[in-house]
Amino acid sequence: MGQSQVRNYVHLVFSTRNRAPLIRKELRKKLFGYIYSIIEKSNCKPLCINGVADHVHILFGLGQTMALCDLVMLVKTSSSRWVKSQSADLACFAWQHGYGAYSVSPTNLCKVRRYIDNQEQHHRNSTAEQELAWFDSLDMPI
Repeated sequence: MGQSQVRNYVHLVFSTRNRAPLIRKELRKKLFGYIYSIIEKSNCKPLCINGVADHVHILFGLGQTMALCDLVMLVKTSSSRWVKSQSADLACFAWQHGYGAYSVSPTNLCKVRRYIDNQEQHHRNSTAEQELAWFDSLDMPI
């Protein structure tokens, strides 16, 4: 085979430090656009980004030359710096140290995208902790 072909889809979730509700509604669209551009420039394929005040969900295709941990570090470091630059009251903004990363089969991409797109509605009924516990309970990739 003369070329490489990679189809690794990932649902990434990470929170603000101490789950502080710092991602204000008016900041989200710009923040998610900024994260989208970081992923795209890393030769990965961003598919969907959304979140609520204390955490972010990202669905993307991992590129063939990028390690997941390197992309997560790049996204979190760059976006944290960007958030801090947006307002003096966000000068102490930080992401939590860990993250959740779940493989997604191509047949479930639409389902996961819908889930990510509906974050505000979903979180009227459950907390981030409940959501992460649900992901951890799954026996197979999403």
